[in-house]
Amino acid sequence: MDINYDRYQAMSIDDVEKIHEYTVDVLTNTGIWVEDNEARDIFKKNGCRIENEKVFLNEKVIQTALENAPSEFRICAIEPRNSKTFGVEASILRGRRCGHHL
Repeated sequence: MDINYDRYQAMSIDDVEKIHEYTVDVLTNTGIWVEDNEARDIFKKNGCRIENEKVFLNEKVIQTALENAPSEFRICAIEPRNSKTFGVEASILRGRRCGHHL
């Protein structure tokens, strides 16, 4: 897994790798609830196991998603001055504050 760890200064490389490992475990073994039929069909067509409304991702789907994720994205606020761009060069870590404070 090739990740630019420099931006994760609040965590060690081992911490980031553990988070990834545990996340993959949850997505593959516990699964996620997906209410939308069309979304479940897309997961199924890509090799994921489906049980009722629960989707169990496989490592190939997870890796493909990570490889195709955009390098940055923008969250647009009602007030444009509060909009934020997140990415390799512009990431933020927030403590107990929720998204509505952005």
